[in-house]
Amino acid sequence: MLEDDYMKNLFIEVLKLIKEPKYRFSISDASHKLNQSEQVISKVLRNALNDGYIVKSSYGYLLTNKGEKAISNHRGNHLHGSIHSLSILDLLRRRFEDKVHNLYSLYLDPMA
Repeated sequence: MLEDDYMKNLFIEVLKLIKEPKYRFSISDASHKLNQSEQVISKVLRNALNDGYIVKSSYGYLLTNKGEKAISNHRGNHLHGSIHSLSILDLLRRRFEDKVHNLYSLYLDPMA
């Protein structure tokens, strides 16, 4: 399971590199940027090509609509997960954060 999540994240990172407008994707450069072997990057590329996330053109690799949606869904899931991974104390703090402006005023008698 952990390996699957790791490979999914790597897959998305490769798609993001391909999407970068000023970056001409190469396996060797991607392996350096992502700190992976060229064999692993090649495997990810083969899977992306076979599954229709990218296409190969004379300009290099291009994302398909499916690839664009995969990146977008990953970002959405990441944001959703980061929101729902808050602890109960974080949730309580956010709930009451702007409700009490001056805690000391609750205990001080203004007439004293």
